[in-house]
Amino acid sequence: MGDRAAAPDIENLLALAREFGVSVAELTQMPEPPPRNAPEAAESPASSSPPRRRGGWIALVIVLVLLVFMAGTLILLGLRSTAGQVSQIPEPTHTEFYLTWQVPRLGHQEWYEYLALGQQDDLFPFGTSLTLTEPETITTGEVPDQEYHDLICGTLTLRCRTGTDGTAPVSIMLIETASRDYETPKGIGVGSTARQVREAYGASGDLIYCLPTCGPDTDIAYDDFYVYCPSDPSADKIGFGCNLIFLMTGDLVSGIRMEDASYPYYHVNNSDSFPVRDDEIDFSQRQEPKKTVEQQVYDALNTLILQKGLTAEELYADRQTIFHNLSNLDWWAFGDLGTTEHPEDTINMLLSWLREQVPYSDHEVFCLQMGVQSNLDGWLADSYAHLLFTAFSENPVAFAKGLACDSVEETMYQVVRLTAYDADLYPAELERALDTLDTALADGSFTDQERDWAELLRLYLVTPINDRYQLPDSPEELE
Repeated sequence: MGDRAAAPDIENLLALAREFGVSVAELTQMPEPPPRNAPEAAESPASSSPPRRRGGWIALVIVLVLLVFMAGTLILLGLRSTAGQVSQIPEPTHTEFYLTWQVPRLGHQEWYEYLALGQQDDLFPFGTSLTLTEPETITTGEVPDQEYHDLICGTLTLRCRTGTDGTAPVSIMLIETASRDYETPKGIGVGSTARQVREAYGASGDLIYCLPTCGPDTDIAYDDFYVYCPSDPSADKIGFGCNLIFLMTGDLVSGIRMEDASYPYYHVNNSDSFPVRDDEIDFSQRQEPKKTVEQQVYDALNTLILQKGLTAEELYADRQTIFHNLSNLDWWAFGDLGTTEHPEDTINMLLSWLREQVPYSDHEVFCLQMGVQSNLDGWLADSYAHLLFTAFSENPVAFAKGLACDSVEETMYQVVRLTAYDADLYPAELERALDTLDTALADGSFTDQERDWAELLRLYLVTPINDRYQLPDSPEELE
């Protein structure tokens, strides 16, 4: 059936060959490819094959470049993860004052590094992959032949101690971070909660909760803090004297600070530091914190100025609080307690109040004289000189007697100088005070020691200011 169907085709070929005068072979042979300059050349399959070969080579080159790039990246990551390391760093077993962190490794296997307080076996980076991100700062301490190196390694800050000659071993004295990348051996890090801190470190009885008033000096912001400081040297000889501080913002750890303080200087006082017992802060023995001298004077002054209806006992107590503390007063710290923008306003308020308290008792005159021991300088010294002259002109005898106090001769010499300095501005008041002083010198009102000081004071008061540099510095130098 197939042969019969094919016969007409052959017959047709023979007929065509006869018609055109060619052989069947010539009629059935394939045509030759046209010349390259023929119009059909651009459309022929043969002319499109070279571009396909060039595209294949380009693709192969791109694949090879990608493979090389991927291999180089993997090698670089492998080198980065082992920088500064030759083997897995062992976790410290001799102390709990260290931080741990994970570094990237080829193959994603876990790889941890550790850095502890105390003496190191190696120089920086102490067998870790840490690198400096800022220039190293070197300072000298109070101990001869020692220097301190401050190292900033990204989010980790270190302070190291070593010898100035470079031969002494390096000891890490401070480790501080505000990064979540680092943890303590008990898994506490930035972002941990206060309860987690108490549960991890409270069982030993060496965890203390502290208010910011006794906190460390750090650039990390915090509201309050916990400090773990072992108090028993037999428990951890290396840890004794070290402080592990968890800086808190709200209920979360905002920073970790480890200090080698050589002695545990954080103690429970129940005023701004409290014990942690049974995983809770114990406020049961809380006491009001002791006020500073400046705060005592500030509170007493505000009470006397603002409150009405005070009893005689209350008035006396607040008044004496101010006078008694003048010798130890830090005037500028006192000024900072005020509500105004300028501390000078608060200082002037106290000076004005003191001038208005005349007449002074003999004891209050002595307290004013002892106030010269405070930090007087500049305009404050001038203002206090006027206060001293006010006390002298109001009661010259009591003022001269107050100068004759043993063991504070240098202080009283400064009182004499300042009083005479201001007296030049008030000649009428000075004349009246000198008359009173001369009467007391003449009638034997003074002891021998008091007389000597009274005569020294009088000598300064009557000598022109430009000639006082020639005067004696003490009664013993009087002729």
